[in-house]
Amino acid sequence: MAGYWNYPILTPVGTDDELGNKNDFRTLTRLAFNYEHLDITVIYDVMGKRQIPSRNFNRLIGENLHKEFEKAGLTCTLLKFVSDSRRDYLDVLTAANRTSRVFAISGDSVALRQLMIVAHSLGMLEGDYVFIYFESFRGNGNGNIHWKRGDQYDEIVRKAYESMMVVSLFKPSSSQFKTFESRVKGRSMELYNFSFDALQYEVSPYVTAFYDAFTVYGQVLKETIEADQDYNDANEINQRMWNRTFDGVGGYLRINSNGDREMDMIKMKKESEIHSNWWRITWDDLTWIAYANSEASSLGCSLAKAEHIL
Repeated sequence: MAGYWNYPILTPVGTDDELGNKNDFRTLTRLAFNYEHLDITVIYDVMGKRQIPSRNFNRLIGENLHKEFEKAGLTCTLLKFVSDSRRDYLDVLTAANRTSRVFAISGDSVALRQLMIVAHSLGMLEGDYVFIYFESFRGNGNGNIHWKRGDQYDEIVRKAYESMMVVSLFKPSSSQFKTFESRVKGRSMELYNFSFDALQYEVSPYVTAFYDAFTVYGQVLKETIEADQDYNDANEINQRMWNRTFDGVGGYLRINSNGDREMDMIKMKKESEIHSNWWRITWDDLTWIAYANSEASSLGCSLAKAEHIL
């Protein structure tokens, strides 16, 4: 209806791949993170008996990654599994092994740990396979993915994480963002008696995206009014908003020519300590390498310009 009425719509959510179709959603600007610039067998967890909020993100991430890998011309298989038993993990890894040696994983910390333990038992951590974990959130909302749990599997998992990389949204460290984060936590406690720190939750990227959506629209609306143009005209609003860089609460905020926000990502290579090495990767530094004879080709992108931030 917004397209028919020519009304501009900004949303901090809307990661579904179909919403990127500007023939159907021509006035939509998405400030959510998306996965349209990545490169495999995609595995995602549907939880089974373990029902937690992130199960919906597992499906969204898994299905969107699969679509984008296929768009890039890669042979990609999508597998979903129920993480109720060791047999479930054995079955999905066995099926994945038939089609690929590069696995993109979407699940919570419990599923990830068990999957890597079973992969170790199958001899899949000797360098012949690549495991890439897509972390939708950091903190207890997704679970703690640190290798150390104080059980008999700690050393196995520590070793397993050396064969795994984690891709996550980049969390800014600027004083401006820290002030914003502190205010969000304070308001949450004041209005809803909810403590992020007590539960070891991090402020969701969606909260930042909501704030950015208001500030970006406010800036463009002001510019449109000052130019004596129709602020109800989505074409006018989008012309000023798309293919442009703004100052977001976390810093750099880029909206591309399709009306989608381009998010910075973090690549974390697991050595002896999870989250020990962090690399900031901007979308401008990602380059498709389809079937090239190079070590980077298995990941589908060049990380040569990644910025070491720790």
